Amino acid sequence: MAGVVGCIDGTHIRIVRPKHHEKAYINRKNYHSLNVQAICDANHRFLSVCATKPGSCHDSTIFKGSIIGKKFESGQFGESFLSGDSGYCNTTFHLTPYSDPIQRYEV
Repeated sequence: MAGVVGCIDGTHIRIVRPKHHEKAYINRKNYHSLNVQAICDANHRFLSVCATKPGSCHDSTIFKGSIIGKKFESGQFGESFLSGDSGYCNTTFHLTPYSDPIQRYEV
């Protein structure tokens, strides 16, 4: 797809219950994890990985706080964009699915 530089998503990696800030590491499925976010290109190469956030941290929050997220927000990548799931907002640099498509082009 023209303009797409990569696909973005997060995945939860189960961890042993931490001694400090335990509640922050409990994810929405009720187990302790790190929420690891990655961006890969069409050749399956990693462009960015963030593996430092606790499981309770939302995917979009991780992206907004990341260096690459700030670069996209500032327009550093021009008209390029990322393809992601509904865990991310539809913006000028994120192409995400419409939650309730009305028009055929929204599907």
